[in-house]
Amino acid sequence: MEDYLKKVPIFSSLRETELKEITKVVKRKRSGKGEIVCQEGTAGDSMYVVLSGKVKVSLFHEGKEYILSIIEKGGFFGELSLIDGLPRSASVETLEDSEFLVLKRDEFLRLLKTYPEISIEIMKTMATRLRNTDEKLKNLAFFPVENRILNYLIELAKKEGIRIKNYVILKKRPSNTEIANFCNCARETVSRAIKALKEKGIIMENNRQCIIFPPEDLA
Repeated sequence: MEDYLKKVPIFSSLRETELKEITKVVKRKRSGKGEIVCQEGTAGDSMYVVLSGKVKVSLFHEGKEYILSIIEKGGFFGELSLIDGLPRSASVETLEDSEFLVLKRDEFLRLLKTYPEISIEIMKTMATRLRNTDEKLKNLAFFPVENRILNYLIELAKKEGIRIKNYVILKKRPSNTEIANFCNCARETVSRAIKALKEKGIIMENNRQCIIFPPEDLA
């Protein structure tokens, strides 16, 4: 466990003896695909570190889902409620079978006081999430939906795809419903936008595999 914790960014600066102390207070939790780990509006008493798998962080309004982010191995969530004591600000659902380290509020606050390095790493991650949220808001406010969808696919390809010369291969692109939830638009709008991007030669598809030729200003 200490070897794994060393690879998690928020714990990577700690010494071996300090990592051993953390293993004494965390618990492991497994969740199957499609399980709700945290529910928006409920009380939050734990922070989760993703050991394996993938989760999505979402908001729901009038029956519509809006995906805020995808968190994978090494990431964490649930820290806001532990810091401010308020209910969960979003819902978290597993996208595949996942395993977590769970840290209760009292232990979390104690670790922040004992190991300032953890606080710094958490602040860095929260700052990155805030910047990403600002970028999404800018896209929603200023860019047509086709551009928003293309931006999303390009950013996803940068994280998960394979770069080859002037194009990127995304082995499994999200479904139209997932894209719609992330880009805050209707599923039918996504279908039209994907069709338009294909006609322009910006993307090509083979089943769920997606090949993207980013315009120079977005590459």
